Amino acid sequence: VPASRFGGNFLSWRKGHLNCVKHNGKKYKGRKCSRKVNKNFRLIEADMYNLQPTIGEINEQRQNFQMSIIPGEIRHYGKCDFEVQNRFVEPSPNIRGDIARTYFYMADTYSNYIKLTKSELSLFSKWNKVDPVDEWECKKSKLIEKSQKNINKFLVQGCKELYK
Repeated sequence: VPASRFGGNFLSWRKGHLNCVKHNGKKYKGRKCSRKVNKNFRLIEADMYNLQPTIGEINEQRQNFQMSIIPGEIRHYGKCDFEVQNRFVEPSPNIRGDIARTYFYMADTYSNYIKLTKSELSLFSKWNKVDPVDEWECKKSKLIEKSQKNINKFLVQGCKELYK
């Protein structure tokens, strides 16, 4: 979930803060200011369930665009199955469920800051079914749980079924 998705709910993101002033006296706002002055922003931004390893160029192209299905398979990234078109992104089918469960977790855990639209709920529900929880998600979740001291409840049942 891009930081801009929840950042806009913080006044420091939108308007800045008295403590967000550069050495030259110029005020700033956005991510940098919110990170500096807001504990809740830092907590959400650093949530390890939302952090995913990715190729830098892909992350840059993804920006804060909405997830979607893009008709056709025009690939600009070689064998990497990732499309960007008209401010929408379509990830590879093998990680769509992972993305769905991340969005579900973030919206549930930080419901004051992140709301999913009806179309997102519908799309992510489909992705969750088509790309079920896999072994890597369960291993990653266990490691995060040890460090962060919470669970992603959207992985629990899938992990139980995987290890029956």
